[in-house]
Amino acid sequence: MHQDKSAQYAYIEGRQPVRINSLYQAMHSHQREPALVADLALVQRFVKDDTLPEFPWEMCWCGDILGDLEVVLVDALAGHFILAPIKIWICRESIWITISHDHGGPEAEIQEDDN
Repeated sequence: MHQDKSAQYAYIEGRQPVRINSLYQAMHSHQREPALVADLALVQRFVKDDTLPEFPWEMCWCGDILGDLEVVLVDALAGHFILAPIKIWICRESIWITISHDHGGPEAEIQEDDN
């Protein structure tokens, strides 16, 4: 089965972008009890770097740098985004910009703490 490259990215925990490496279904059955089933995703979080220059948008990540593999419930995947890799002269690596991809309407604002 061919999976489009854009389908391998999603948000979790609000606007934390991740790359989805694979999807699994785990099942456990015990005697006469109904089977327990969990749909899981093996993901890697995008990494922020405080040394990146300030941009007029917040969703800027270190290009090609991902966190450790982790397992999350498929239900934790909160939405798709568009990945826009860019190169700038002050950084050696590319920078990834994530843009929410919502077919239904404008994205809701996420409230941030001022603390």
